Amino acid sequence: MTDPFDKTIENTQYLTFEIEINGLTVSNTLQQEIQGSPPTGMSLLTSTVSPVLKSDIIIQLPTEFPYTLNREDFSVNVTNNTALNLGLDYYVTPTERYLRPIAVDDDAKTLTVKFGGSWSGQWQLVMRHAEMGLLDTEGLVLDVNTYVTNYYPTSGSYLGGTLITIEGSNFGTVFTDNPVQLSTNGGFNSVDCFVQTITKTLITCRVDTNIEPKDVTRQAEIIVFLKVSEEALCQYCKDNMFTYTMIIPTIESVEAVFDTDLLQWTVVASGIDFEGDANSVDLLLTGTTQSTTEVTSTSAKFTIIDVNS
Repeated sequence: MTDPFDKTIENTQYLTFEIEINGLTVSNTLQQEIQGSPPTGMSLLTSTVSPVLKSDIIIQLPTEFPYTLNREDFSVNVTNNTALNLGLDYYVTPTERYLRPIAVDDDAKTLTVKFGGSWSGQWQLVMRHAEMGLLDTEGLVLDVNTYVTNYYPTSGSYLGGTLITIEGSNFGTVFTDNPVQLSTNGGFNSVDCFVQTITKTLITCRVDTNIEPKDVTRQAEIIVFLKVSEEALCQYCKDNMFTYTMIIPTIESVEAVFDTDLLQWTVVASGIDFEGDANSVDLLLTGTTQSTTEVTSTSAKFTIIDVNS
């Protein structure tokens, strides 16, 4: 197996082999003719993945690829361009990762490889075929990052409890994949935002209510963690700051009514400065979320669906 050739080597050019055994050069007339050029036009159908999650990456090979695709014929790895450009220590930030071929589609000319996760950065794809050798993967860069692109609301109660929606990419699908925190002073006096729902592009979390009232003159940074290793990058958004406010709804009365026809309880909270809608306002009884049916500026109505004994 040879090292990569200089790209100036042309088709039909001959290379002469030099064989050395125990320091002695063996006379020979072995030559290798360079025939043909590696097909061009490869692309990454999966161009971005999370640093901390196992992911399938689909590589599109040229339609004129001359060999029948067998996954055993491919060797694939990625090189961390970001770490190399910054001169980072390999033992702190590894610069190479092997991608295991797991499937091929000869009709579609695609190769699927498994990415096991690594440090965030831009990773250059390198591919070798058993018959053809190194393939031309220049420009095929895998973006290994998780991004936050938007979040709302940007302010909420100084007592906690605000439901925050975070939009982005390469989130996980399990609550513990992306813990969220409102960070103050690098973690001191920070507050957890407990994940309620999570998809690959959307997280909702509710600010902890078991907190001391927050100083409304200070802001907290919304941090989406990648398990416990890194933090998601803020893409397109100016910052991730959340402002605590004392301008919050005031509840003046709460009334519970039992519907004898439906055999269920309805709770109506009345007051002033209510905000949100049935999707963003919740009533919790003994830790259980009830069904919100209506929210106006002066009242919120809930149907009791479950109460833990």
